[in-house]
Amino acid sequence: MSKGKQARRREIKAEIAQGKSSYILRRGLLAWGLPVFIIYLLLTAGVQALWGKMTYAQSLKALFPFTVLIGLVVFSIAGFFIGRHHWQQLLKEAGPKYREKK
Repeated sequence: MSKGKQARRREIKAEIAQGKSSYILRRGLLAWGLPVFIIYLLLTAGVQALWGKMTYAQSLKALFPFTVLIGLVVFSIAGFFIGRHHWQQLLKEAGPKYREKK
């Protein structure tokens, strides 16, 4: 086995050892949900500033608190499912020894 494959196998074992919920939180919510939400928020404020004929700061303030709260909930839920999907992919890559039993 090549050194790259051995290193990847060690990474996979370390990620599996940390647990499913930790993986979903880190990879789904924090690594995907939060950055995508921030990009969404900034782009939404930019579009509102262009079409609403207001400054960027005014359009950003107009998004608070309702749009931000709804966005956090939606992107958190989406991040959960993204993290869960990535967990399943990780288990497939790890091999049959690590697959969950139903």
